[in-house]
Order: sequence, then C-alpha cells, then structure tokens
Amino acid sequence: MSGKCSFFLLVPCALAILLAPDARSAIVGDDLQQGMNTYDPPRELRFPQGYEIVEEARSGARAIKTMPAGTANIAAWRDVDGARYYMTDWSFNRLVKEGIRPNWLRPFGGSPAPAASSPPATTSGSTSATYRIAGLPEGETLNIRSGPGTQHPVVAELRAGDSPVKITGPLVMNGDAEWAPIAFLGGKGWARTKYLAPGAAASAASASINSVKAEAGPGQGAGMDARNASRENPFVNSLGMKFVPVVKYQSGKRVLFSIWETRRQDYAAYAEAVNGVADNWKKGSGGYYLPHLPMGHEDDHPVVNVSWNNAQSFLAWLTRRERASGRIGPSAEYRLPTDLEWSVAAGIADREDASASPKDKHKKLPGVYEWGESYPPPKGAGNFADSAFMADKRGTFYPIPGYHDGFATSAPVGSFSPNRLGLYDLSGNISELCQDLYDPDDPKKHRVVRGEGYSCGDLDKPRLDRRGDILPEQYGDAGFRCVLVLPAP
Repeated sequence: MSGKCSFFLLVPCALAILLAPDARSAIVGDDLQQGMNTYDPPRELRFPQGYEIVEEARSGARAIKTMPAGTANIAAWRDVDGARYYMTDWSFNRLVKEGIRPNWLRPFGGSPAPAASSPPATTSGSTSATYRIAGLPEGETLNIRSGPGTQHPVVAELRAGDSPVKITGPLVMNGDAEWAPIAFLGGKGWARTKYLAPGAAASAASASINSVKAEAGPGQGAGMDARNASRENPFVNSLGMKFVPVVKYQSGKRVLFSIWETRRQDYAAYAEAVNGVADNWKKGSGGYYLPHLPMGHEDDHPVVNVSWNNAQSFLAWLTRRERASGRIGPSAEYRLPTDLEWSVAAGIADREDASASPKDKHKKLPGVYEWGESYPPPKGAGNFADSAFMADKRGTFYPIPGYHDGFATSAPVGSFSPNRLGLYDLSGNISELCQDLYDPDDPKKHRVVRGEGYSCGDLDKPRLDRRGDILPEQYGDAGFRCVLVLPAP
C-alpha cells in the first residue's frame, strides 16, 4: 500500500503494556493470584450511574475514560481497599492469552446489578418449528435485540409477516415479559414471544411499512421511507444500521451514509446467510500487515480483515435483501462511498479539485483535521495512536504526545462524538475502503482508502486529506462504511 503508511505499518497498544514472551507468564500469574475472582461464563452487569476506566485496580489510579450508565460483560473482579473493580471479558482474554495488562472499571455510586433477570423458563423453545412475526399494529416493526430485554441493543427489525423465524433455545422471563432466542434470514437475536405466531407467512414481503411507533424509540427511523431521513431521524435498515443524508446530486440522486463503520454483527449476518464467505474477518487480528495484533471481537466493533472484494459481496447481498423485503426501492442500492462523497462527509470537498484523481488530491490540504486546524487533537477527538502506543518488532511507532483515548486497537462504533452531519469515526478507529480507483492509470486497480485509524500517530497525523490505496483482493486492518444510494424521484 502506498501513500498512507499509517494504515497498516504501525502497531497500536494504547494504555496496555506489551510484554516480552518470557515475562508474560509471571505477570499473568501475579494478576490471577492476587485476589482476582472470575465469572465463568462472564456476566453482563449494568452500571446504573456509569463508571471510569482506570489503569489499575487501586485507589488513586488514573482514570482513562468516563462512561455513562450502561452494561458491560464482566469476566473478573477484585476488591481493593473497600472498593470493587471489574474487568471486562475482552481485557481478561487479552491478559490470559497475550500477557497484556488489563484496564479496570471503577463504578460510580455503588455496585452494579445483573443486566437482566434470567430465571429458567418452564417451556423450552423449539428448534424445528417455524414462526412468523405477528400481532403488531399496522405499519409497525418489531425490534430484535441482542439479549432478552429492552435494555439490550437493537440488532435488527422485522416486519409483520416476516418468516421463517425459528426459536433456537429456552425461553427467558425478564420481569413480566417472555423472550425467545430466535434465528431469522440473515441474523439472530431475541424477540418477545407475544409477537411470534406458529407457521410461515404466505409471503415474507407481503406487509408494507409506512411508519414506526411501537418499540422504535424517538429518532429511530425504522421502516420509514429512506427519502425522509434526517440527522435527527435516520433511516434504519434491517440490520439496525442507521443512515443520514450527506450528498444530493444535481440530478436528484441522494446518498445516505451509515453513521458508523460496518460492525462485526452486520458482517456476521451476511456470513451466516451466504455460503462460502471467507472467515478472515473472524480472526480478530490486524489482517495481512498486523496478523499478531488483537482487535476488538465484540459485535459492536468495526469489522476488519476484509478485502474490497469482500465488501462488494456484502453490499450486493444487503441490496438484494432490502429490495426483496421492500425496505428500499428496486433502483436503490448499497455501495461504498466514492472518494468525493467521503470528502463531502468530512467537510473538505469544497477545498479539493473534484476533477482530480484521489492520488492527485493526496496530502494537498495540510493541517486539516476533523476537529479543526489545531494540533495535537483535543481530548476525546477520536481513536488514534496515543501516548501508550508501543513499538512492534516490525517497525517504529509515533504516538501522539499527551493524548489518551482508552483503546489499544479498535473501539466500539460511536464511542466518540459525531461530526456536524452525525457521522462517527471518519477520523480515527479504522481506515475505510472507498469505491473508486486510487490512480485511474494503475493497471493493478488499487482502490482508495480514507480516514486514519487507531494506528495513526504523530508522524503522519490524522489529516482528512490523506489517501491510501489497497489491492481489491488484499486483506488489512481497514474496514468499510456503507452508503445507501437513492435514485432521483
């Protein structure tokens, strides 16, 4: 890859200490022996007043990041000086497998509670019977969630009549509501059993969606006409991806951007629905250039280690799926953003020559960043190579002096503030594949890569005008962002 070495050549390790192999076992043994208690399997706990991420489990430890009320998957905990500190399953796995010192969670205002009560149900779910979505008011959709309760994130939305749906395990009571783990075309999750009816629908695409009222909260444009999307009310597709308007061409064609990078859970739905999908994305590493580097494996982290060709296949599948269900029109399509569209989203298109190739526009606007024209970035600007970023055996590193973001590699999408259009992580987290050629005269047809990732540091700086290039079949630590193209009315 030329023109943008920071995409792949640097190795981040924010706020975690990489140890030589001969030191790892001693550190792991030390941590595991000093009052650490583990949950097996990990438990999802709710922190009602939020928590701090701290470097060590001790009073006075430096806080890296403050998090609002929410849930976390906890694998271990430790009591120190009358206070309890918690370790996520991700940090615990890295501690055990990689010898990397963990960060800890320090809750505000008391102890967390289980995220949902889960007493065993008296009824076991059937793994063979087929169900359909039923019992919804006309025009409304059902939120499918990642766990048995409304406190869990929405992973998809199904319409009345959608089928086949299969119950895959025991039912769970959460308060007065009964929930079932389900599998459906292209995904899985949890649904209220009151909306599941036995038998397949006559037509999986028979119901029409006009608007959403029930279970889709304010600002959630599930089932809406994509042409009516706005920053405040984004269009939400069947995978729970949210899209806001960014570009309108003179012809009337409109381009909506996903507000975040494609998540692992989105790609997993595709891999489950389509036979023969390469499993490189499951490896949880930095791809061809950084195969040893552990990446975030949670569902809400961006998918990486996918090629430009893989992204094209995913987008073609998503287009077919959404057209068949009636969520988008027969001429609408999902694709990657062009280099020009990406610049519009970043707010720099009016300062670039739209007729020039991406290669010729590379590094022509010095000192232009997502947060402004000052450097270094302010606190919370994005996920970059920070002051704890460490050297890899293959090369050098250039962390941003004095900057801390709390993530060694990838971060969950939406962890930092959005830009003026409501888009997250255009600068930081991971680099993003684009649709067009980097150099139209290149016989190997390298494709454009935009946006600096977690490995970008003080040498290259996370400038918005930088471009990289990658072969269409090449895997790396880049991911991709979907756009939805709506034809002129």
